[in-house]
Amino acid sequence: MWETLGDTDPDWAVLTDPGRRRGGWDSDLEAFYATGRAEVDEVLDEIGAEVRRARATDWGSGTGRLTLALAAQFTDVTAVDVSTTMLDTLAARAAQRGVTNVHPVRLEDFRPGGDQDLVVCLLVLQHLPDRAAVLAAARTMVAALTIGGRVVLEVPDRALTARAALQPRYHAYRALRLARVSPRWLHRHGLSGISMVTVSSEQVRSALEQAGATVEVARVVRPGDGHRYVRYVARRVR
Repeated sequence: MWETLGDTDPDWAVLTDPGRRRGGWDSDLEAFYATGRAEVDEVLDEIGAEVRRARATDWGSGTGRLTLALAAQFTDVTAVDVSTTMLDTLAARAAQRGVTNVHPVRLEDFRPGGDQDLVVCLLVLQHLPDRAAVLAAARTMVAALTIGGRVVLEVPDRALTARAALQPRYHAYRALRLARVSPRWLHRHGLSGISMVTVSSEQVRSALEQAGATVEVARVVRPGDGHRYVRYVARRVR
């Protein structure tokens, strides 16, 4: 699914503004990347000046909405994503802009080295297959950090409406895919196959702490899409 979206509508898959489906960001990429700069500025303000600005990772980078903003703030940036097509788009756009300190890595090839000063993961984890995958990703992010490094991640802890909980469009997509309907046709008709998973704050905190991090901030962000998102800022201490 993500490879199909990366090929047909990559920027919408990264930032799913309803009015930007089917290439709606294509003519306004500056606005797309401006949202990333604003979010990275907010993250850096939140964690303060004590984090070293050498190495950062954008986990679930997509087409680099946050990656290019991080590249302006850090010496080296690793862009991790499950989609080769999205990483190819990111690499091409970085080259077009003369950005040379971004290193795209497929998720399956990523190995945490304990050398990252910051790992950022926004608007990503809710689309993983299940809670176990979310918690495993959180632990891997901590393992990527140097001692004293920060991870900033978001994941919804609950659905706020019946529609958000039931995900009718996702289940319609799955049923039609079982009937061998093309994912490209489904996307053209408003069904993308993007699912949502929620994870309780207690589970996220426990995963981060078990991996060797201390949670410094946990606050509710991003109201309005039927889910309650929590942003966690955690520092690796061991």
